[in-house]
Amino acid sequence: AEATQVTPQARREIQERIRTIRPGGSTNLGGGWLTGCNQIASSLATDTLNRALLLTDGHANVGITGIEELGTHARQLNQRGVSTSTFGIGEGYQEFLLEQMANLGGGNFYYIETPQLIPDIFARELNEVLSVTARGVEISIEIPKKANISVVGDWRFEQEQGTLRVILGDLSSNMQRT
Repeated sequence: AEATQVTPQARREIQERIRTIRPGGSTNLGGGWLTGCNQIASSLATDTLNRALLLTDGHANVGITGIEELGTHARQLNQRGVSTSTFGIGEGYQEFLLEQMANLGGGNFYYIETPQLIPDIFARELNEVLSVTARGVEISIEIPKKANISVVGDWRFEQEQGTLRVILGDLSSNMQRT
């Protein structure tokens, strides 16, 4: 659905469209996610969190399927102000893909064992989004001359003139980043 104000009429129309979704065996994870992110980007607000929630079985087997390419898109979108949280459902999904998209996208990664858990986990994510206490958090480290330093994992970082900046994104109260 196009980005719109959620009026009672719009809600009914969206629910009707959702009821027409049927499983088909292929997942254009990148296409669906990027379409949603473009909808968010078209109405960015600087004083709010602009987050895409990707609920998927995690099988990117149509369209963009590369983990690195999807991670790069997540990083670029995050730099433009659109973060991504990912929700992997059931067994056999690409955990590394979804975790990387969330880390590089400035959001969270969740594993959902059964569909019955979806409402509780979505509520947890929405509560976290509503409780953001620090936006755009970065760690800046001065690097001594002749020292080599590397960042472990897929954290976004910049290194120049003896300084390393690790970009952590938005943090909610009691949130930890490792």
